[in-house]
Amino acid sequence: MNRSQYETVEVERRGHVGWLFFNRPAQRNAMNSVMRAELRQAWTELAGDPLVRVIVNAGRGASFQTGVDVIELATDGLGMERYRESVERFDLGFTSWQLGLDVPVIAAVNGVCAGGGLHFVADADIVLAASDASFTDPHVSVGQASTMETIALMRKMPAEAVLRMALTGRHERMSAARAYELGLVSEVVDPPERLHEAAQQLAEKIARNSPAALRATKRALWGALEHGLTDACRAGAAELTSLWGHPDQTEGPAAFAEKREPRWKAELPAGEPRRPALGQRAHSFPEVGAPRAQLHGVRLVGQLAVQVPARRRGQQRLGQPERDGRRRRQLRGQVPGRRVKPVVLHRRVDQAPVGGLGPAELAAEQQQLPRPDRPDDPGE
Repeated sequence: MNRSQYETVEVERRGHVGWLFFNRPAQRNAMNSVMRAELRQAWTELAGDPLVRVIVNAGRGASFQTGVDVIELATDGLGMERYRESVERFDLGFTSWQLGLDVPVIAAVNGVCAGGGLHFVADADIVLAASDASFTDPHVSVGQASTMETIALMRKMPAEAVLRMALTGRHERMSAARAYELGLVSEVVDPPERLHEAAQQLAEKIARNSPAALRATKRALWGALEHGLTDACRAGAAELTSLWGHPDQTEGPAAFAEKREPRWKAELPAGEPRRPALGQRAHSFPEVGAPRAQLHGVRLVGQLAVQVPARRRGQQRLGQPERDGRRRRQLRGQVPGRRVKPVVLHRRVDQAPVGGLGPAELAAEQQQLPRPDRPDDPGE
């Protein structure tokens, strides 16, 4: 097992599974400015390792993540203003989604997940929770609006349940069992001590599959949340065809026929990151069908194949409705010229944007969260 050393987080590698731990247990894993910066480094370190196929995000100690460190906010003289610029630019960069990473991510939630900690639940692909885990959003209890974390949670659970969490603030917790009923988590692990074992086992199941296919699948499914049905399916078709000719498409059937485990191709040579330079905006995808000129210099996630119209002799070709109308007019003799044949180009690029669109970090209230040893607490 390989480890990397940071001040506030831990990075481990267990076979093809990378682990990223929040490591401020005495502060209930509250995120200070150091952790925020180190999270960007740790995520991109793991995502850039060609041997890592899945990442598990977990917390050391009794809590998973309790959001921004309010002690730092109250004593450093800057408060939330330290984050104004990055929030206004939507350049957060402390979760995998915010960084535009296409490696599958599992969140393993133990103890309390509060406030800004909900970012990591909302942005994970799969969420496991220990049976004693709980979820709460104290933003409104400390005078902050609850917005981006809870907006993102609406993709995973009913709106009313999100609104209840956001509006009750620190005065109510959601249990792991209730989170499972609402679809926020896919599995409740009991006893809680088995959480990391269960997460490792699930990650190993995922890691047995083609790394290239896993990443293309994640890009297609998350991308579908950004588009309507038709455009999402077109982008999904581009992801599908972008893998045609990949060595894994030959290896998979061969391994099945020979009744052996497949030997998947590593995505990149050792040491070559599968992400772009930091500072680019995440999820700044061109519109499906955008002019090809808009793609010049654009970096998209992984090897995303973007469907765009072709140009010929300096002019953009017509879209499907315009082509159909033009063809009908040609048949009636109203428009001279040849029929314009539909052409689809697939642009393959090999890097993803980093930092940018994603939920914002807001204040949590670590010191006043409901605790089991405070029976008079209104959150109990």
